[in-house]
Amino acid sequence: MSKIIVAIGGGEFPRKKSNGDITPYEIKEIHREIVSIANKEKSNILILNHALENDEFEINGFNCLKNCFEQNFICNCKPLYKNELENNEKVDELIEWADIIYENGGNTEFL
Repeated sequence: MSKIIVAIGGGEFPRKKSNGDITPYEIKEIHREIVSIANKEKSNILILNHALENDEFEINGFNCLKNCFEQNFICNCKPLYKNELENNEKVDELIEWADIIYENGGNTEFL
């Protein structure tokens, strides 16, 4: 099977900001295209948030993206958290499971 890398930069997905406002879903069509590339009825998406600086942001980032993909595109989503990266068995299992690996944005310097 051939592999495809899709790189995008910028854009918001729905998440709650510190003031309580919800950001707009600016990249919904990009997400739709990413899911369509997998060419499956129900894609498996492995979500990485490794450029986020603390565990709370990492977990919240996963939950927001999980909601976007599950509600809008009927996908299965699992996270791979930074503290799990040294567990080679888990990493291999999740990569094998995934049709799509989605690295979320954040602080590039931290990453």
